[in-house]
Amino acid sequence: MPGFKAFCRHTVDRRIKKEFFSYKKKLIAKLEPIKSIALTTDLWRNRNLTHFMCLTAHFFNKNFEYVSLVVAFRKFNDQHLSINLETRIRKELEALKIPPEKVSFITSDNGSDVKKATSEISTRISCMAHNLNLIVKNSLGLWKQKR
Repeated sequence: MPGFKAFCRHTVDRRIKKEFFSYKKKLIAKLEPIKSIALTTDLWRNRNLTHFMCLTAHFFNKNFEYVSLVVAFRKFNDQHLSINLETRIRKELEALKIPPEKVSFITSDNGSDVKKATSEISTRISCMAHNLNLIVKNSLGLWKQKR
């Protein structure tokens, strides 16, 4: 666009941080009155081999409407050990002022590290979509384990 003067990167950084903290404050206020929250967590890596973790909260609001919100989406630099995963999830819950006793269930894939980490926090449920995907891949021979 002719005549457009781009913002300084410091200005952009400051504005994004301001928006982030404003949203986080609203999210905490929205989650505070909820009595029971179910969580979904997943870890994956992109093409650049950067690992990410996502934590989604699921609950019913006061009008009994189903709500699903991404409450944490972070780069995950630590080793995928169960203690590191558990610590990260607990830190995210603490930052959002969600006490562990408020978490009714956690849904995750079947990785042994994730299973152990999530089982330490709350009752763990295996992701049926993930299981179905594995069944189809194995049935069609699309996924072969390296030996």
